[in-house]
Amino acid sequence: MPAHVALPLPGAGRGTGNAGRPRVTGSRPDANPASLALPDSLRAALTRAGLSGGSGEGPALTRADLRAPILAPQEGRRVLFVADASGSVGASGRMGAVKGALLDALGGPGHPDRAALITFRGVGATLLLDWTADAGAAARAVEAAPTGGRTPLTQALRLARVTLDGARGAQLVLFTDGRANVSTQPGADPWAEALDAARALRGVPALVVDTESGRVRLGRAAQLARAMGADLAPLHLPDHHPDPSLETP
Repeated sequence: MPAHVALPLPGAGRGTGNAGRPRVTGSRPDANPASLALPDSLRAALTRAGLSGGSGEGPALTRADLRAPILAPQEGRRVLFVADASGSVGASGRMGAVKGALLDALGGPGHPDRAALITFRGVGATLLLDWTADAGAAARAVEAAPTGGRTPLTQALRLARVTLDGARGAQLVLFTDGRANVSTQPGADPWAEALDAARALRGVPALVVDTESGRVRLGRAAQLARAMGADLAPLHLPDHHPDPSLETP
């Protein structure tokens, strides 16, 4: 059975914007409104009283004055998943957990939430799935994702920042053990670069899922979470030896 983690809402308790809250764009006459646009109803009554030359007392509301709010289409959450698909321990279990989290985030048919997926392995990061509400497309993207190779964490965090630009109120969920080993500049320290890229994501509601397993643990996912100002959650994967079959080209 694939490993799974119950994901808390990124940034819970810190405020994540108005995603999912209906936005009022206007009002319309409605003699039996399910909800009342009170200011517009009062304005309609005042206008009617003024046109009819009523007394100086405030006008009484009639059914002809009642207005119902016009709501914009509901905006759901946007959650960007960034998944370490490198050949470090637990790649298969980690991707199974990513699939489960994606499907949880998307909910069911008609659900307003959207998700996107970045995977990183080898020498770079790829936007494997652009923003979508299609759970089937999300599942297929994860299942088709290649795994193995090195861990270009910095490249993934930089691509995440670009992907989140313009996605108002979007949240970030990062699955990684933090063991960056691919630099973007000759001679640069991959881990130092990764921390710098993580700091550039401060302010984004985020969750770092720590996928580190095995006896030797560096605790780098926790350091990344602190650099990002993110929440941290563990993903418990069974201890096992690295699988050479994960080292795909």
